Amino acid sequence: MNDMLINAVAVVMAGYLQRREVDQRDLVGLIGEVAKALTAAGAQKPSIALPTAPVPPTPFTSPDATITDEYLICLEDGARVKMLRRHLRNRHNMTFEEYCRRWNLPQDYPCVAPSYSRCRRKLASEMGLGRSIQPNPRGKPRKTETGAESPADLEDVLG
Repeated sequence: MNDMLINAVAVVMAGYLQRREVDQRDLVGLIGEVAKALTAAGAQKPSIALPTAPVPPTPFTSPDATITDEYLICLEDGARVKMLRRHLRNRHNMTFEEYCRRWNLPQDYPCVAPSYSRCRRKLASEMGLGRSIQPNPRGKPRKTETGAESPADLEDVLG
C-alpha cells in the first residue's frame, strides 16, 4: 500500500472506531475491506467531468437592474452603494475599469448613484466651484462681500 492509501484508511478507521466498538478479531478484516474499497474508489474515473476552462463569473443580479436613483447595486456581491468606485476598491480590491471589463458594462456606466451626483453638483454650485473669475468690465474696484473694496484694488487706487 502507498502512503496516501495508508493515511486514508487510518482516517476512516479512526472515525469509525470512535463511534463503534469492534472486536479485535474483526479489526484486521475491517481494515482490509476499507483499504479495498478506497483502492477501488481511487481507480474509478470521476462520474462528473471537471471543467477545463474557467467558469465565467455569475453576476449577483442582471446588469440592467443595477442602477437606481438612490444607489447602485454591485454585481460582485449585491451591495447597495452610492459610490461604486470606493466599494470596489475597499471590498474587492478592484478598479472601476476592471469591474466594467469583467461584467462587459458600457462606457457610460455610472460609478456614483444619480441622486448623490445631483446632490454633490448642487453643493458645488452653491459653493461657486466651476465658475471662472470674470474680469471687471468697467475697471472699477471690486467690492468684497462686506461691501468694502478688496485689498488688491485698494493698492491699485492708493498707488
